Amino acid sequence: MNEQHPIGRLTDLEIALRVIDRTWASTADVRQAIEWQRRGTPQIGKLAMLDGKLTMAQVFEILGEQAMTGGLFGEVAIEGGFLSADDVRELLQRQSLLVPNLSDALVATGKLTPQQACDLGVVHEPVVAKPAAPKSKRARRPKPRNKRVKEKVHGTG
Repeated sequence: MNEQHPIGRLTDLEIALRVIDRTWASTADVRQAIEWQRRGTPQIGKLAMLDGKLTMAQVFEILGEQAMTGGLFGEVAIEGGFLSADDVRELLQRQSLLVPNLSDALVATGKLTPQQACDLGVVHEPVVAKPAAPKSKRARRPKPRNKRVKEKVHGTG
């Protein structure tokens, strides 16, 4: 498989095949990195709000309709008159540019070293912010320390 993505980057599939072939990561490791990658991808509703194209109320309305119909966010937004087809195309294009590539996800999850990514022919692009891990339990706040110093009262006699 010598073909590369038109812009010169390896596709995620090519990266996955090379990493597994070289036994640097298992298929489970690749799946975990893909999940990390998915969590790090901004949703188009969020991008539309950041661009001022949708309000939060409109995003929730679209999400509600999407939950009932099973349609894609962009399709529901167009059908509901919230966004134009050009708006959705632009948002999807922007979203695709913000997806961390698989090699970055493998490095970020500790399944691949930056050197291994370079050995694959991939230039490692450090990821600025790691997506938040799913919350399993509510974090407890530490109890404040009692700063009062108890004084011993010595009787004089």
